[in-house]
Amino acid sequence: PRQPGPGPGGRPAAALRLMATITWPASLKPQDFGFSLENAEQSGGVGLAGGEQSIVSPGARWRAGGTFAVRTNEQVLAMRSFLAQLDGKANDVALPNFDGQRLSWPVEAATGRVLTPKVAQELEGTLGLDGTAYAGLEIPTTAAINVTVNADAALRATTIALNKTQGGAFIAGQQFGIGQRLYQIATIVSVVSAVTTVTIRPPLRSAAVATTAVLFTRPVCLMKLVNHAESMER
Repeated sequence: PRQPGPGPGGRPAAALRLMATITWPASLKPQDFGFSLENAEQSGGVGLAGGEQSIVSPGARWRAGGTFAVRTNEQVLAMRSFLAQLDGKANDVALPNFDGQRLSWPVEAATGRVLTPKVAQELEGTLGLDGTAYAGLEIPTTAAINVTVNADAALRATTIALNKTQGGAFIAGQQFGIGQRLYQIATIVSVVSAVTTVTIRPPLRSAAVATTAVLFTRPVCLMKLVNHAESMER
């Protein structure tokens, strides 16, 4: 392939690339990590009486941040490859939500024991984790949180009904994924048998039909670098 010719004013023309979604390297696990919502809001300022009114846009966006210990050669090379594939802010990453400590894992009926992936693997004799709340690629079926959308929900809906067939009780503040979009439970509206109705933020980015999988244990969110010059330290 040839290099692109000069653009307007004699400047080199940028190569045209199609945006790609990059997979997060499995070898990179965080020491700390979190997603937080950033709301877009406008205000007319403080009035003469001292009051202020703000209007919040429904287009809240996620911001993610964390610390990753990059120590081994494998991890260094994985991070280099990952940053190179991102091409700065050109490409998306399907960023996992490393939030296992705050999930409602299934509870063993006979003992009341919470079946986190680590506990389930210990019971199965397959424990191979490194001791963190985020490690391990396989989640035993006994530790899975199985949830689907209970009824069709429209684009931009802020209330959704979730049908849970395995897992603990949902708690406001927990985060989940539908497709490659991330959502957060704002409030618990009602619990009727296996169906929990919740309010969520941000509003649904696309319509969700009944029986669509809702991901609590392995959700991802499409993200871009905030700073195209992002780098790592070692």
